[in-house]
Amino acid sequence: MKITQVCYRLIVVFFSIFTVNTASAAINIALWPINQHINTDNDRSVLWLRNTGNDNADLSVRVFAWHQKNGDNILNEQNDINVVPPVVGILPADSEYIRLFTLPARRQAEEQAYRIVIDEVPRLNSPERNKVALRMRYVLPLFVAGSQTPKGYQQDGDALPSLYPSLRWHFATQHGKRVIALQNTGPVHARLSDIALANKQGKTLRFLKRGLYGYILPGSTMYISLPADLTINSQQQLTARFFDGDVKPTTIKSN
Repeated sequence: MKITQVCYRLIVVFFSIFTVNTASAAINIALWPINQHINTDNDRSVLWLRNTGNDNADLSVRVFAWHQKNGDNILNEQNDINVVPPVVGILPADSEYIRLFTLPARRQAEEQAYRIVIDEVPRLNSPERNKVALRMRYVLPLFVAGSQTPKGYQQDGDALPSLYPSLRWHFATQHGKRVIALQNTGPVHARLSDIALANKQGKTLRFLKRGLYGYILPGSTMYISLPADLTINSQQQLTARFFDGDVKPTTIKSN
């Protein structure tokens, strides 16, 4: 399985087409915590799911190994993480939880990244089966700290770590277009939002990407397209937010 967009998506809606051109209602699931981590002092993570809709929800939960190459996200089958239970049914207004276990024998020295993929399971005996159904897919990241991942980089839930990701950037050209090449030189992933160019005093000159843009895994490079009308110079700085709790953006060092 290969995903060619770097941009992270929480919810993906896809269609299952049946015989009648009428859409049936999709389920509605609340998930928390959104930031899933397994640190070195733990072997599991817990994901809660609440059915906020009016219909029963049947869900399958899978975990894929997540790598990045040439700016693309690549998902592969894996045997490092066990999901318990892999299939769950949730009544309206009810909640259930999923446990994600890492196997000690398969724990790596470096941080490992995964994607949790939660799919709605179609109900074959549903009275809505002869309609066009909107089936929901929820996708969340899971990061497992390695045995050599410094404790200061490890995030506990939504709390801010004491050490921030280490990134470097420079202006570049890719496929004939101007871009920013952003490389993760540190031991952990970086979650980027509100990416902007700023002056030497840190004042924002122009936002390149507002809101959550995506993740850069350790050793990977992200390419950010620049507007055609943007004037660039060596005095400009790149800023971004790494965490939702950041009071102000972080200035990223240039190469």
